[in-house]
Amino acid sequence: MAKLKGRDVSVSIEIDGGGKELLALSRDADVDVSCDVAEFTSPLSGRAKRSRAGRYSWTVNIGTLIEASNQPARLLELLKSGASLTLTMDVDLLNEAGNSCVLQGNAYTTRWAIGAPLQGLATFSASFVGDGELSLLPKRNPSPTPRP
Repeated sequence: MAKLKGRDVSVSIEIDGGGKELLALSRDADVDVSCDVAEFTSPLSGRAKRSRAGRYSWTVNIGTLIEASNQPARLLELLKSGASLTLTMDVDLLNEAGNSCVLQGNAYTTRWAIGAPLQGLATFSASFVGDGELSLLPKRNPSPTPRP
């Protein structure tokens, strides 16, 4: 099985139903999904605890070099306004059928930072908190097959 490299991960956003915009190649790109687990046994029922899975939540953190674009400024405006965006993380995950998929969900921008730590080059980082489901969707073929 082929190993994925960091450069194989990309994050894109869609704002207000507009087209997808590439936001970051993976200098840093992390998705974190966690699940609340609650104990439901009494301390008097025995030594082994029993637990039940509850709701899950997800976050995405990205970091990239700044290019001459307005994306950092647009994300700052989204954070300040509280507007939602659609976030897609392309990681070449495989579903149960073995088809290549992407992670996608609605999110809010929760952190925004600009700095210059990488050999004097300007960097940009942002964090997002998911709003609802994080879906595993089939990857769309970016270039349609030519018709005969």
